[in-house]
Amino acid sequence: MGLYREFLDPLFPRRTSHNVFAVVPARRRPAKRRLIIGGHADAAFEWRYNACHPLILWVMNLWGIGCCIFAVVCANFVPYRFGWAVGALQLFFCVGGVLHSLNCDFRTVVPGANDNLSGALCTLALAQILRDSAESFDDIDLVFLVTGSEEAGLRGAKAFVEAHLPELVSTETAFIALETLRELPHMKIFSTELNGLVRNSMPLCDLLGHAARLVGRDLGDYASIYVGSSDAAAFSQRGIAACCLGAMSPQPPRYYHTRYDDWDNMDAETLRVALSVLLQTVRLFVLDGLSAPADAAVHGATPAVEV
Repeated sequence: MGLYREFLDPLFPRRTSHNVFAVVPARRRPAKRRLIIGGHADAAFEWRYNACHPLILWVMNLWGIGCCIFAVVCANFVPYRFGWAVGALQLFFCVGGVLHSLNCDFRTVVPGANDNLSGALCTLALAQILRDSAESFDDIDLVFLVTGSEEAGLRGAKAFVEAHLPELVSTETAFIALETLRELPHMKIFSTELNGLVRNSMPLCDLLGHAARLVGRDLGDYASIYVGSSDAAAFSQRGIAACCLGAMSPQPPRYYHTRYDDWDNMDAETLRVALSVLLQTVRLFVLDGLSAPADAAVHGATPAVEV
């Protein structure tokens, strides 16, 4: 489960999901490199406890984790003569485990405006900005991707990678995942995912960070998605350069996976900054791909981005 393998699939009913993507092909063929930018359009089931208050979610998480740790310790280290006390404590922790399992409301799908229609929106907006600009991209393919089933184990991104793997590995390819672009002070580039088990591309992280500085935004040290992942992990697992750009507090905030993640809780300034960073990233990638020097400059002013 930690690596999002699909060995639990037979336990669930089959459903059809969809990826949607558009390609702006290089004017000269074959293309020297390919840049894919994308976000997922599916939303999660509601987390009951986070909808009530994020503190309740933390308490239930710690209670559930404590249940597992306590059971292992008792089974291996506690003497038999203390069994009565251990039994009472195990009952206490088991109640926590049961309550923790009730967190997810499988009858309610949240609106998902920030997680992650914000990423899908930026993907489409960037495509429109580049279409309307006078810039030309002679040697790179630009791909704008909206995936499905990210919340179900990155299924959409994994399917895209497998379906296009030969062409992805035959040409220098980079993928930037856009994830929950809501809180500008928490905008970060994520270099590791899946509980720290998957490492994203450092050259791509560096490129994205340099692009951010060019538009006046220092995103600081790279971050890690400690619990879960973004679509970037599906690409990184197959050896394709990928990273994630996100902007959400790690607390998590109350809107995360709850009914409060609606259109009236989005932040236009965060979306504007993300689009500016992405536009500069495209220009840097056009210059020399992932090998573009850290001090590379982009000629021409960045057009104002309106959201």
